[in-house]
Amino acid sequence: MVLIIFSTQVACNAQEEEQVEVDQPADAEITTAISSDLITTRGIDPDIISVSTQNGIVTLTGTTDNILTKQRAARVASTTRGVRSIVNQIVVEGDKTDEALADDIESALLSDPATDRWEIESSVEDGIVKLTGVVDSWQEKELVATITKGVDGVEGIINDISVDYTVDRTDMEIESEIESSLAWNSRIDAGLLEVDSENGVVTLSGSVGSLYEKQLATSIAHVAGITEVVTNDLEVKSWLREDMKRTDFLADKSDADIREAILDAFDQHPRVNEDLLYVEVENGSVTLTGTVTNLKAARAAAQVVKNTHGVLLIDNKMAVSNEIVVEPDMNYTDVEVKEDILEALIRDPYVTASDIDVRVEDGKVTLSGTTDSYFEKYEADEVTSRVNGVIEITNNITVDYEELVYEPMFMDWDVIAFDYDFVAPQNLTDNELKAAVNEELLWSPFVSTTNVDVVVENGEVTLKGEVISLNAVFEATEEAYEAGATLVNNNLSVM
Repeated sequence: MVLIIFSTQVACNAQEEEQVEVDQPADAEITTAISSDLITTRGIDPDIISVSTQNGIVTLTGTTDNILTKQRAARVASTTRGVRSIVNQIVVEGDKTDEALADDIESALLSDPATDRWEIESSVEDGIVKLTGVVDSWQEKELVATITKGVDGVEGIINDISVDYTVDRTDMEIESEIESSLAWNSRIDAGLLEVDSENGVVTLSGSVGSLYEKQLATSIAHVAGITEVVTNDLEVKSWLREDMKRTDFLADKSDADIREAILDAFDQHPRVNEDLLYVEVENGSVTLTGTVTNLKAARAAAQVVKNTHGVLLIDNKMAVSNEIVVEPDMNYTDVEVKEDILEALIRDPYVTASDIDVRVEDGKVTLSGTTDSYFEKYEADEVTSRVNGVIEITNNITVDYEELVYEPMFMDWDVIAFDYDFVAPQNLTDNELKAAVNEELLWSPFVSTTNVDVVVENGEVTLKGEVISLNAVFEATEEAYEAGATLVNNNLSVM
């Protein structure tokens, strides 16, 4: 019996190694792909960052003036096919005094509706911020760090915030919750991922299709009651991607199951109070109602739903109706709200506040002015949504180049970052555009190019074929627009 198992394992390993040799990109190709993406990524000056790759491990070096650029460069690398790990050696050199930076951080934490009531203390020395205090979850701890990263001038963070869980849980309960959360998250293909918990120490092992998924799985595994997440045995194997999808996972899932999964995800999110929200699911379409105290919470709730398996895709959009009402828990005058927005825009390392006009009427904000990119347009929107007293945003900011038919979603610097690196249309011929789209899809860890056909006519791209998840459908659309498409008809189906 042992001999049979051993022989089978050897055969599998040999087959896998042979497949690796065929499908794993060469280090030089990975370096070129990341360097190319950095050139078109908004919020990054590619001239200041160097990329090298050895055995799929990417090293980033260079110097920047804000920590978000360092983080953003790593994100670009993590969503590149073939990247197994990242060594981020980018140095951050800010230009603010410690005193000014400390004041900005205090203001940022007080003005954000998710952190304004937490007893968080911060100190700054040589641009390095030390955070202390106590919160109820790892997600809350991470949220404090991400808000701090959004302050211009922060060079580094020492996060010494303690997590005080209010409940004791068995290892079985912890394992069950993590496995369920991984299975329900549409951004992860958890078919070859294993979860084990022993005395609160969680070990993730097996395989995922991208480094981004590994990072996301690690984040999801930080549930109540755990003390540590170990991922030494969780390998990134993009060449095994076709084998990872649990194709039968949704076969017997009802609307009630989807609703329960959404509520469980709400419970983990540091901005969402599930007790204030109502979720209705009918034939895979979701309606959200209830009342929250800030706009960011309403948006976060909708994003949680969109990241949940089982929610239908209609006309290339998730079937989500967000009818949540925003009612601030305090009376903020329009003057106060406007002042807080302007201060938040000034603190942000990416937005040029002087180029943006802000008007507030009964808590409804209108943003106007001009920015150099969609990145800045939606970063301004994102910053504004986190200000207390804002109940609605009309984003009339124009971008210096021609408007796209398809506009990306607003930026979110929360625990999981979203992206939209759109560039100006490049006036490519149809053949050039087809080649550019195929190149973008090739390097995406989420889309299998073997199952996607690209047709281009007069600058319009049509995508046909099958992909393994709804997330891959959206990813394929965004990749096509990033390649320079003027319109994308996504006819992809989920296998």
